[in-house]
Amino acid sequence: MNALEEILQREDFQALEVSTVAQTIEYEPYARTRDFYHAVGFSDVRIDKGWFQSRDDRLLLRKRLSTTGQ
Repeated sequence: MNALEEILQREDFQALEVSTVAQTIEYEPYARTRDFYHAVGFSDVRIDKGWFQSRDDRLLLRKRLSTTGQ
């Protein structure tokens, strides 16, 4: 994550977004995924209901990389 963030910051990206299955789905591997993203500084942005082909809800997370332009 650190290497990716350094590259993106050098390229003037201001944020990094990821998505995973939302907490509305009780499944341990996804809970660990969300825990990881939160531990490295991502914040929840929104839940998109029925986003995935399986109709599971998607959690969109974002991590700010730069304060420029905010």
